[in-house]
Amino acid sequence: MFGLGFLAPLFVAAGVIGASIPIILHLLNRERARQLIFSTVRFIQMSHQTNVRRHKLKRWLLLLMRILILALLGVAFARPFFAASPVITQKIGGKRNTVIILDTSYSMQYKEVFEDAKAEGTKILGGLDSTDAACLFLSSD
Repeated sequence: MFGLGFLAPLFVAAGVIGASIPIILHLLNRERARQLIFSTVRFIQMSHQTNVRRHKLKRWLLLLMRILILALLGVAFARPFFAASPVITQKIGGKRNTVIILDTSYSMQYKEVFEDAKAEGTKILGGLDSTDAACLFLSSD
């Protein structure tokens, strides 16, 4: 069973908070109806009623779109992924493809950092089966 995970889950909360901003602005900026006194008010009211309904629908759709954009932006920044487990080397059945990228730049020579990286790569390769494929990339400048 695959589950949904986020690399930066705080952005989901930021998206929800951000999605509440258009709602707050909508509630604060509601227009109050003004009363106009004319002798032919009924003709104005009939045309005004149809315009009000159409504009009200447009405003609700615009509010919904703003909320969805901000919520989806927060989810996008959270970088969602589907995985059974965050462990890369977990055996889930079948053939696995493994890529190991080893940094060979000068900065890796500090305090046996390169030796630790090689040991970690050897440990990952040791957990593979004969049917699995592996690739090693050396990276520097």
